[in-house]
Amino acid sequence: SISDGYPEQRANITYGLATADPTVFGYFLTPTPGAANGESLLEMVADTRFSVDRGFYTEPIEVQITTPTEGAKIRYTTDGSDPTLGNGTDYSGPLTISNTTTLRAAAFKDGYVSTNTDTHSYFFLSDVLSQSRQATLDAGFPARWRNQSTDYGIDEDSQLPRIAGDSDMSLEDAKATIVESLQAVPSISVVMNIDDMFGDRGIYSNPDRTGVDWEKASSIELLQPDGTDGFQIDAGIRVQGGAFRSFGLTRKKSFRLMFKSKYGDAQLNYPLFGAEANSSFDTLIMRMESNDGWQWSGAGGQPQYARDQYLRNVQKAMGQPASEGSSVHVYINGFYWGLYNLVERPDQSMGAAYFGADKYDWDGINSGTPINEGAPRADNEDRFRRNRTRNAWSTMFRMARDVDDANTEEERTALLMKIQGLNPDGSNNPEYEDWLDLENMIDYLIVNYYGHNSDWPFKNYYVGRENTPDSTGFKFFMWDAEWSLLLRSSVTGNNVTSNQGVAGPFGELRASKEFRVLFGDHVQKHFHNGGVFYVDPNNSEWDPDHPERNVPASMYAELADRVYPALIAESARWGDQHSGRPRTIDDWQREYDRIMTSWFPRRSREMIRIYQRLDLFPELETAVFNQRGGAITKDSNIELSAPAGQ
Repeated sequence: SISDGYPEQRANITYGLATADPTVFGYFLTPTPGAANGESLLEMVADTRFSVDRGFYTEPIEVQITTPTEGAKIRYTTDGSDPTLGNGTDYSGPLTISNTTTLRAAAFKDGYVSTNTDTHSYFFLSDVLSQSRQATLDAGFPARWRNQSTDYGIDEDSQLPRIAGDSDMSLEDAKATIVESLQAVPSISVVMNIDDMFGDRGIYSNPDRTGVDWEKASSIELLQPDGTDGFQIDAGIRVQGGAFRSFGLTRKKSFRLMFKSKYGDAQLNYPLFGAEANSSFDTLIMRMESNDGWQWSGAGGQPQYARDQYLRNVQKAMGQPASEGSSVHVYINGFYWGLYNLVERPDQSMGAAYFGADKYDWDGINSGTPINEGAPRADNEDRFRRNRTRNAWSTMFRMARDVDDANTEEERTALLMKIQGLNPDGSNNPEYEDWLDLENMIDYLIVNYYGHNSDWPFKNYYVGRENTPDSTGFKFFMWDAEWSLLLRSSVTGNNVTSNQGVAGPFGELRASKEFRVLFGDHVQKHFHNGGVFYVDPNNSEWDPDHPERNVPASMYAELADRVYPALIAESARWGDQHSGRPRTIDDWQREYDRIMTSWFPRRSREMIRIYQRLDLFPELETAVFNQRGGAITKDSNIELSAPAGQ
């Protein structure tokens, strides 16, 4: 009877009355819509348990696998495939594990629903350094990715001292340094059927293919280097990206993780980016740093593996929502695959997490194309939603154009207010929809202009808007800002006048004096008085002992300090992809020094000059208070002053 409550349920398995005996409830593995239920199974095998948890080890371990269900048979694999009655090995006793192993197990019993597959990855980092091309092939990886030559393995021992930072270093010390690098950041272990990743129909072998048909099942584990709790979740995995899907540019690929009930939990719930950040995720991107990494031959020795995340961090520091991100090492079936930027995708799930929007009400756009369910080739294409998103974006553009077309300043001000759902005097008008979060857009533009993001604004942007009466307008999210900070960009560069793509509304709204004043207010806020782009005009050079003198440099240094130690391992895996001599941390350090000495001391001053020339910031110096906020006493004097004659 179900009067006492339902027993354990699992995704994609139904529960109902048995055909043979309508008084008995059972589980059904095969759906039969419109027909009688098929053969039922009365019980589920209890989940398997591993005596040793996933993690990093230096000494051999003995792993026991058990299930509370008496008479159940346990099967296991170590090649990434799912164990079944026809695949894997019978478990007969404790397993001694002394090298890096991805262990998967499931339990079976006649007349019972078998368990799902449990996965535990055990890493012995010293043997990761012996993962040569041949060792990878011996583990079952294919010699070709369909018609493409492969790139496997850590560099040869002769290269490791130089990669570790000193050509005169002993091989033993070099290996120890690389092992430390592998522990510098958390690790993601991807475990899956090798053919689903690298076979002729695998996602890696067909990186240009997109959509749900090119999504494969996988196990995803996060392992913390300090041994604190990570997570394991079953998920879908796809290749992610645009131009860099091409093998002509790189053999290292980005991935997208999809958390769906068909695989297990429909969301990942874990504080990936700290206790104060969003901790529920429908999807995550593992970016391989296309342009700002050793993936692009055109970047030479300039990659920093930091530019994109840095500018997202700046947007967040300005008080705007931005995708959280961090560095992780990634392994595929136990084999080291490199350093990645694990980051939130600014789509409907972010709309829900950051703005409380219903996911279906979120109109998301990626570089002009509607995304989420309304996107072409999406899992459940919704043409109504796709058209709704396009119409909303077009309406906002048209209303911005109306501002530029107005005949008087009074009309321009009224139309500027209307696009925000306001009356001409700035009060709320419930009859007007809010199409644009003006202050959010201004800060977004200021970040891109500061970085001189030269692969933008005609592409590489995400925007989104809640399509309800409570909407606060389109929001703008930093994305793919790698061509910045001296990479294909200039410290004197000016793209403020570009009206392409996502900058189109800005080009129209600049006609409004009210808009220019608001823009100037944001420049004042962020470039002065300790703002995110504040540089002390009398002490502009970066000084680690006085980070407050150059705020943008201090933020970059903080991020770089986290990236730097992990890059040694990345160099050993991918540093030689486009170079006979592997790119190393020496290349990274030279570019870092150049950015710290050539960009950060000058760029803020250059941007102020650009804004002044374009009538977006006044030539007159702004009056300042003698104290920038904080506590005061009853006897304190608050003074406002300006340069003489102003």
